Amino acid sequence: MSTRRGRIALIFLVLLLGIGVIWALYPESSVAQIPAKKLIVAVGEDLNSTDPSLAFGRTTWAVVMNYGEYLINKVPSGNLEPGLAT
Repeated sequence: MSTRRGRIALIFLVLLLGIGVIWALYPESSVAQIPAKKLIVAVGEDLNSTDPSLAFGRTTWAVVMNYGEYLINKVPSGNLEPGLAT
């Protein structure tokens, strides 16, 4: 009885692997159609605010710092240069 279960499990794993390979080779066309200026962030909870001065909470702070921290860069001379803001 256990060998039958083993064969069924092996067939299931092979099918699952095949589906994963096919999915990786043929990505959805909707992914490529997302506008370049749209920021999509998947987090586990709602954000309190996207204003850096009002951001509190671990998730909100992480999102705000990742989209706002590198818009400008401070170089060693002390000057500010554009980063992602260009």
